[in-house]
Amino acid sequence: MFLIFMSIIPQTIIGVSTACEDEDNVVSSLQQLKEDILNISKAAFKDSKCEKTVLYNKIDAVIKQVMAGAFKGSLNKLKNDIEKRIKRKIVNPWKEKLLDQIRQIICLIKELLWCHPPVDSEPPMIHEILYYPDAPEYDDYVLVLAHVTDCKSEVANVTLSYSVNSGKSINLTMQKMDDLYAAKIPPQPYNANVTFYIYAFDTAGNMAESSTYFYIVSDSDPPVISYIERIPANPNYNETVFIYVNATEPPLASGIEKVILSYSNGTRWINRTMDFDFQKGLYVTEVPAFSYGTLVKYVIYVFDYASNVAITQVYSYRVDDRFLPVATLDAPKYVSNTATITLYVYDDNLYFSKLTVNGKLLDYFNQSGAHQYVWNVTEWPDGAYLLRLDAYDAAGNHGWAECQIIIDKTAPTVGIEWPQNQSYVRGLVSVKMIIEDSNIEKAELTIDSVKYAWKGTGIFTYVWETSEHDDGWHILVLRASDLAGNENHISVRVFVDNTAPSISNLTWKPSEPLAGENVNVSVQVLDYGSGIKNVTLWFRTDKDTWRPLNMTFENGNWTCTIPEQEKGRIVLFYIECYDNLGNCAKTMEQIYIVGAAPTQRGFPLSWLLLIIVAIGISTALTTYYYRLRKRKRAGKTLALISLK
Repeated sequence: MFLIFMSIIPQTIIGVSTACEDEDNVVSSLQQLKEDILNISKAAFKDSKCEKTVLYNKIDAVIKQVMAGAFKGSLNKLKNDIEKRIKRKIVNPWKEKLLDQIRQIICLIKELLWCHPPVDSEPPMIHEILYYPDAPEYDDYVLVLAHVTDCKSEVANVTLSYSVNSGKSINLTMQKMDDLYAAKIPPQPYNANVTFYIYAFDTAGNMAESSTYFYIVSDSDPPVISYIERIPANPNYNETVFIYVNATEPPLASGIEKVILSYSNGTRWINRTMDFDFQKGLYVTEVPAFSYGTLVKYVIYVFDYASNVAITQVYSYRVDDRFLPVATLDAPKYVSNTATITLYVYDDNLYFSKLTVNGKLLDYFNQSGAHQYVWNVTEWPDGAYLLRLDAYDAAGNHGWAECQIIIDKTAPTVGIEWPQNQSYVRGLVSVKMIIEDSNIEKAELTIDSVKYAWKGTGIFTYVWETSEHDDGWHILVLRASDLAGNENHISVRVFVDNTAPSISNLTWKPSEPLAGENVNVSVQVLDYGSGIKNVTLWFRTDKDTWRPLNMTFENGNWTCTIPEQEKGRIVLFYIECYDNLGNCAKTMEQIYIVGAAPTQRGFPLSWLLLIIVAIGISTALTTYYYRLRKRKRAGKTLALISLK
């Protein structure tokens, strides 16, 4: 709640004599205005910068002016300074309430001004202005001193107004120190042109303004070399050495112009301009490889734009050694190609940090904040690796973080042990699979559009109902991927055969056999899958059990012979066949009745058989007799030879 002093009192009611006599009302109203400003919320200000103190001090200055009788000066201060600042900096509803208070106070001061016309029309006198240092550096505060007096009334306030490179003017209220007024201009960037002047008000509202002064900000400090490193620290004879330098200047200084590395191998000195590596935030150049045992010396020169130079000591190394420099990190657990490592290093006084893997350097980072490093692991062997980020500040404090990363460039081992490629299957098939990998993520078996996925390694079995698929060729694909993104697959091609062979064109001859006649049975059997395994004819008579006859394939048909049967015998038979997967087909039972044998006519068969037997016996006896006579003749000849 803001208190608005005399907000409803009409000006016409206030008499002239009352306004002349009661200056305390104005002071009281101003005091109330100060208190109301101090009590308002931060939300009343348009930006985050709260100007309570500024407004408080300005109103306090007006109070002093009123108490000193400087009504005109106080009126100008309220209208041209305080009122305008409230309009710019404060939002409604607070703005309108404060402005209403100021309007009422202005009316009261006008009444006082009418009763007490100013008796002082002379402005204050600004006798002398000094500033120190007269040639300031980029990091110097410039102290400005002014000697200001007023002969008739007191000095109300003294203000220092300055601008940088003809920019916006900035006002500083000068504080009284004995007989002088003082204020400090904050440090400015190198080569900045700073102009300033002083203006002063007395309690009567008169203003005096000084001449304009200026100075140019200089830089006499050399750059700072905070970090020097060579990689490798102890190089081998055939290695190029990279020299890294962290050379900086304060934000307001002139800045780094160039960095020179001068090195010598004992014969002559060679200069190289170092390039700035934006990724590392360091200056870098290389020293060529030298033979083993060479003593290499080097020194670094850093120049700024103000021609200041910083020179390091002479460093040296003998060719044969390495050094591995360190951050806080987050990395993927498994990688196969590249790993994007996210780093976060923070320290108010960070010196440097380095990222290593199993002790080997990956990269440098010399600034606080988030960084990324892409690690190519294609030439690294599979295994577990320790990523380590070390951070050092200028005080020597050491912070670190670690995480493990596993390089896995080996795809999973996959195999389908059953069914075999190009095999035939039917019914329920147990698909036997094997998956081997140390970092498996998932495995997936695809049969046509059907997928079966799981996670794990070892031997797995999937029961495949082949009857849900059409007969024909199908492809089984086994895929496996690991956590590093490696994938492998294997496929087998199998033929689904759930269809039995087809039997057609069944015939037998004679179709009406007689007693003593064999019956030749012929049939066509076709199979478009695994192929025919066997064809069997099962037969029986009305007095026997079922007996099998294996049929043979000849000229496109399967054949066999049913043996002869007696007259009147009833013969039943059917054909049964299997393909190579066990699919079976059967015909219906067939039947025939054996008829009577025909009556014999002509030469009797029994006589013919007797004649054949007689001829056989006669031939045998003749042969025997011939061989006996031949032996006797051979014996006589031998006897005659022996007698001679």
